[in-house]
Amino acid sequence: MITVDDLSYAYEDQRRTAKDVLTPQERISLKITARDSLLNALTGEKAQSESNWSFANGKYTRTITFANEAIYDFAISGSDIFAHTTLDEAVGYNTTADNHSFVVDKTGPQVSLAYSDSNRTYYKGSRQAVLTMTDLSMIYNDRILSGTSLYLNDAQTDGTKSDSVKTTIRLRNDDAASDLNNAGNAYYTDSAWSLSGNVYTRTILYTGEAHYTFAIAGTDRCGNTADIAYNGNMDAGEFWIDLTNPTAQISYDNNSQTREIGGRGYFRGLRTATIVITEGISTFDSSKVNISITAKDASGNPVEAHTTMSGWTTRQQRDTGSATTHTLTITYPGDANYDFGISYTDKAGNVMNTVDTGSSMSPYHFTVDTTSPSGSVTVSGLGTWNTLVSYRTFGLWSRTAVDIGAGYQDATSSVYSVEYYKTARTTAMTVSELNALGSSEWTAYSPFTIRPDDQFTIYLRIEDRSGNVTYVSSDGVILDITAPDVESIEPEITVAPVQQPVNGIYNTDVTVDIKVSDPITNGTYSGLKNVHYQVLNMGNVTQEGDLYNFSYTGGSPLQSQLVQQWTDQIIVDRNLNNSNDVQIVISAQDNSGNYASASNSVKIDVTQPQINITYDNNNGDTSFGEATYFKEDRTATIEITERNFNPDDVQITLTNADGAVPSITGWSSSTGSAANGDENVYTTTLTYSADGDYNFDITYADMAGNQNTATDYGSSLAPQVFTVDKTLPVINVSYDNNAATNGNYYSAARTATISITEHNFETGRFTITTTATDNGVSKTAPGISGWTSNGDIHTATVSFTDDAYYTIGMSYTDMAGNQAAAFTEQNFYVDKTMPYVTLQGIRNNSANNGETIGFILTCTDTNFDVFAPVLTVARLVDGQNKVETYSFDRTVSVANGIQYVIDNLPTDGIYSLVCTVYDKAGNAFNKIIYLDDNGQEVSEMNVTDASVSLLDFSVNRDGSAYKLDDATVAMLGSYYIREIGDNIVIYETNVDDLTEYVVELNGKVLEESKDYTVEKSGGNGEWYVKKYIINKDLFEEEGEYKIVIHTKDSAENEAYSDIKGAELSFVVDKTAPEITVSGVENNGRYQVESQTVTVIPTDDGGKLETLDISVLDNNGNPVEGYPVAYKGSTLTDELDKNNGNITFAIPEGTGMSVVIHCSDVAGNEMKELKYTNIVVSTSGLTIFLANKPLFYGTVGGVVAVVGGGSAVIILRRRKLSAGTKTQDDK
Repeated sequence: MITVDDLSYAYEDQRRTAKDVLTPQERISLKITARDSLLNALTGEKAQSESNWSFANGKYTRTITFANEAIYDFAISGSDIFAHTTLDEAVGYNTTADNHSFVVDKTGPQVSLAYSDSNRTYYKGSRQAVLTMTDLSMIYNDRILSGTSLYLNDAQTDGTKSDSVKTTIRLRNDDAASDLNNAGNAYYTDSAWSLSGNVYTRTILYTGEAHYTFAIAGTDRCGNTADIAYNGNMDAGEFWIDLTNPTAQISYDNNSQTREIGGRGYFRGLRTATIVITEGISTFDSSKVNISITAKDASGNPVEAHTTMSGWTTRQQRDTGSATTHTLTITYPGDANYDFGISYTDKAGNVMNTVDTGSSMSPYHFTVDTTSPSGSVTVSGLGTWNTLVSYRTFGLWSRTAVDIGAGYQDATSSVYSVEYYKTARTTAMTVSELNALGSSEWTAYSPFTIRPDDQFTIYLRIEDRSGNVTYVSSDGVILDITAPDVESIEPEITVAPVQQPVNGIYNTDVTVDIKVSDPITNGTYSGLKNVHYQVLNMGNVTQEGDLYNFSYTGGSPLQSQLVQQWTDQIIVDRNLNNSNDVQIVISAQDNSGNYASASNSVKIDVTQPQINITYDNNNGDTSFGEATYFKEDRTATIEITERNFNPDDVQITLTNADGAVPSITGWSSSTGSAANGDENVYTTTLTYSADGDYNFDITYADMAGNQNTATDYGSSLAPQVFTVDKTLPVINVSYDNNAATNGNYYSAARTATISITEHNFETGRFTITTTATDNGVSKTAPGISGWTSNGDIHTATVSFTDDAYYTIGMSYTDMAGNQAAAFTEQNFYVDKTMPYVTLQGIRNNSANNGETIGFILTCTDTNFDVFAPVLTVARLVDGQNKVETYSFDRTVSVANGIQYVIDNLPTDGIYSLVCTVYDKAGNAFNKIIYLDDNGQEVSEMNVTDASVSLLDFSVNRDGSAYKLDDATVAMLGSYYIREIGDNIVIYETNVDDLTEYVVELNGKVLEESKDYTVEKSGGNGEWYVKKYIINKDLFEEEGEYKIVIHTKDSAENEAYSDIKGAELSFVVDKTAPEITVSGVENNGRYQVESQTVTVIPTDDGGKLETLDISVLDNNGNPVEGYPVAYKGSTLTDELDKNNGNITFAIPEGTGMSVVIHCSDVAGNEMKELKYTNIVVSTSGLTIFLANKPLFYGTVGGVVAVVGGGSAVIILRRRKLSAGTKTQDDK
């Protein structure tokens, strides 16, 4: 609304009828402009509507309505009827900010969000979001009002303005269940809003691994709410970035693999696999874990293995503090050949490339076989068996050979081996017995044949690849084709014991075969009627009776009832007949009354021998368990009570671990009181005089085979097992390291080997004492190791490994009580530590150019002995390396060592430090410790051979020195040189090696190897010398040359050869000088008292050296005052005084000659000038007569007279190109 309050307008309005009256609408100019967001003017339909002026209450009012969205600019101007002022100036505007321009914006900000990779939710790489926005009010604010920074960015920074569009990005670590909002730029970068045209743009790049949530909202300057377009991005507000490839660990509970064949492992037990995948909780997808398992039998056919898998269990980082893991177990419960595979890709597309199977055996290809194989053994013609026979019989016979066959199979892992064992054993073998057989007792099976005569059982051992074993066996088999032997003796009466005893003496009841027959005579016999026996012991009947009596019933016996032969046995009672005199008498009578008898004698001994043993020495040491030790001889007395004694049958078992055993002294006997001799006693002795571990036993069986009763040792101590030890133990101590210096100092660890020579050794009676001190401080002394024994030598060690002063002492008593000789205590030092050498103020291989160069060399050692450093310097004297010894400024004693000090080294040179350092143990040092100015260790330098060079460094304050070689000096003897006939050689000498060098010719850098070469010498303790050889071809052209060498050494000294006394400048001049001559010519006639001649010598690019002038008479001899010679500075001075001219006078004479010669400093000589037949005379006649052509020509010619002076002929000599001759121009 526009309001005008003006008196003149009111007055004018009263005169409205006048033609010249103007209304306020006509007097006031209102200009309104509408623009779009690109600030382009809107055309077409107006962006606003206007009303006409209305008058009320003395004021004119006009309303303008801005209905359309636009940026508006307007201006009001005009004057009252008196044209006093513009309306703008008179009235002014309201104080609001939108009087001149404003914006009408009814639409919220249009925000569009676009992603580089969309609608996946999970990403394995960075993701970029681009925000674009258009808004009229913000364009107005930023383009019209501000013009500097975007209001949008300001609002987002301070967060206090409500009319702005803001983004909210939140980050979370799902595994740790923690926010990452403070991580900020470590995970994403967010640019500020930028404005181009009418579009705001903002880019967000998400690069970090996190769970992101995103939101955008806000209002514009007009309060319109932003309209967000996500462009179909379903994951615009929430998504995950996962940059990490998942990994897996696979482990098995059973890794007891029997064997591996062809990459497959074989197991006898079940297996359970545990799979652990390391993967974020949000990106893990169990459905994407591809696990493949196949199970097959030995023939490759699938089997139903009933593999079971647990569900996935997750352990989150939040709970464990380590990476989130997902675990699955797979149980392989059945017998099968398994093949396993696994792959996985997470939600973000990261592929699991790493599977760690750790120490698991055969994780991918393995066989579980818990079932033993089956099999059978066949003996051809006799049977087949498929089990292990537990009860052995021998009911199978064959008179022919048999073939052994076998059958075997395994359903899962296949049969690995089949072996057989053949035995003649009569009882069945158990599984444990078969398992105990050694591998060499089994034979790999292949069909085979067994031939008679033999008795056997066959066992088969069948093992599958997983190690399951099955045994099968046959029954016992006998193969026999040998007929038995039959022997028969048939006396009429035979009395014969059934068995014949050893030595003819029985110790049991004696069974006697009785055979009686009635001989057949003429085909008839009467038959036996009676058989009787008697047994007599030492003449006394102990047993008797009838053995047979013929009886029958009825009348006379029939023939068939008669007994022609009768056999029976009697038993002689051993207890009734215990003697060596026993008679058996048999008598018989037939029915005819014929009588016969026969007898036999036997010896019976049923009494067991008795053994009694006693010892004379029973003073043994029983402190060590069951063993008893004697340190003196023992003698055993042996008594055997026996009737039928044979000393050869006495079985004495006697061993000595040391070898020597005693023998018996011989047997003596005494008769006892028993009539049968059972109480007879036989005696011998056995003396143990040698050292040894004895084991004694005695048995005796008499000649009848009766074994002795238990041996009676009486009250003897340790009668059977004992030790005789009369030898003193010997202690010996040796060391592995005997390289001592200074008596008892050792530079390496020492191990004392304590050996005790003793047969009967026991550690409890060994005592050792060791002590250790280091630099006066007690240390833990080393202990003794365990004992090892080799025969009678028993060894233990004590290791002295630490630096210390040690003492060692010991004593020992053996098990028999023998004490070793006293051991003298030993002492020594172990010092493995090398002397500690430090260097402060200088470094090896350093180049030094400071004002003050010094150092401190220190050596310390607990057992300090020798520290002798020697410092030498290689100086350059008259161009030669001269090595001198340099004395240290002072020495300082320090704890356990000494210090050598150099305050300053004033002389340039190459310094070398050799050092003899060793402690009392002979340790030399192997490194130098560098100290900083505060005495702190900063680095170290290893030393391999300090006697050669411990430390090399240079003092180089003056830098390089230069010198020309003699040939170059001779060649460049003058500044002007005719030619460079050889290469130019310059030597550069420096304490240190050069780091940079440049050769310049007339300011231009020359190229090495092309323009010049460099030869290097020195080093290794000598000054470095560089020889620069400059190609002579560079100086072919005439001209001025200047050579400068610029170098820098490792001490940072820079040098220039022209400044350091080797300025090398010269001129190559190959052109001879030129002379201009005036005042003389050949055949010249000069009517003067003397003719003045002017000579002008010049040498472009060179320098004149000589000018020789000769005037000769007509005889060729110099006239008085000649020749005249100018040389060097004389010539130069003369020319300088006369403006470059030299004049000389030719005296009066005829037939004279003038000879002029000139050379330059470079040695170039001009061709000699010679003028002949010259006449100088004041007499015209002389002149005329001397001019013969003229004289003779006067007859027919005209004489030319020249008066008033003489003609001057100037001869100019000019240089020609090389190879041409000079000529004279008149």
